[in-house]
Amino acid sequence: MLFRSDPRIAELDPIGLDGLLPTVRSMNSADDLNGLVGLLRDVLPLIPGTFYPHECLAVMRDLGLLMGSIKRHGVEPVVAVPELGHVLLGLGTRTGMVPRNTLLHYTVWNPSGPRQRLYTGDYMERMLIAAVCVTVFRLAEAAEVCKVLINAGPDEVEFAVAVNELVALLRCLEDSMDIVMANVTPEFFAVTARPYYEAIDVGGRTYLGPAAAHVPLYLIDLAVWASDHCDEDRKRFLLEWAHYGIQPWHSLSRQWASGTSLLTRVEAAWKSAGGDASPSLRGSVEALWRLLRGLVLFRGKHFTVTRAAYDVDLRLYDVGSGGGDLGLLSYFSAETKEITGLLRRSLTGVPVRT
Repeated sequence: MLFRSDPRIAELDPIGLDGLLPTVRSMNSADDLNGLVGLLRDVLPLIPGTFYPHECLAVMRDLGLLMGSIKRHGVEPVVAVPELGHVLLGLGTRTGMVPRNTLLHYTVWNPSGPRQRLYTGDYMERMLIAAVCVTVFRLAEAAEVCKVLINAGPDEVEFAVAVNELVALLRCLEDSMDIVMANVTPEFFAVTARPYYEAIDVGGRTYLGPAAAHVPLYLIDLAVWASDHCDEDRKRFLLEWAHYGIQPWHSLSRQWASGTSLLTRVEAAWKSAGGDASPSLRGSVEALWRLLRGLVLFRGKHFTVTRAAYDVDLRLYDVGSGGGDLGLLSYFSAETKEITGLLRRSLTGVPVRT
């Protein structure tokens, strides 16, 4: 498996943050920057250099709650507490991840219930986390399916079966957007939550904060279409986002970015078969169209939600916490829609459900 969340991570409280959670939320509510800096300074001596990797992930998760709270006030955490920089670099080395908390720390490695690490404690913040958790595990499974597809031919039964598995797994994307649209207002995200997800500086580099863009959809995009249907500037965003996941995702993103997409391979097989395509190839083509169509529907909802949150009269930031703006989202939405339409028009003789 490329990703299996170790339940021990959520169970751990390595620096005693459980008892401080109400205090952190109260300090955030009161804009108590000095208190937050004092808490961060107090917990650092509790971090030994001998933690196992899963313990390091829990430490980074908990430091992240304090760092995001401090950065909300426009203060760099490492500037406020200089000894923090060495700790973060060490934790990043031990875990093979960037030296700061990421979306994974904030969501799937976060405890649930009263121990959940929350900046605000608001119901809507809990629902944002829940919406991401819906997608991370399914997309990690989808990446495993893509590994099968990379090594199978479009006219093989295994290929058709695997693409249909992808279709089912990627329904989580629409489910996630439905959770957000039903439970989180644009005002809450833009004004209350977004300031906690700002980038921070560590060791002379800037690292993005927890961002929905960092769910491993970039792996699916690269494998399915983006490796050879996406311009290089936009592809760099996909590769950058991969840095904020686990090491296997980073490695796969580089590998798949330079390969031939499933879309190109399926189109070539269809063209080569002419009017004599096998049932398996027909099944592969039809399933791929449904997969791309699902991405189009998701991206339409995602763009609508994001546009509302980054409305010029509401937003505090011009770009998302993942570093992209509405123009980037618009590009991915339009590009996916265009290639879906092109594939649809090429499917002579293949029944496609609309």
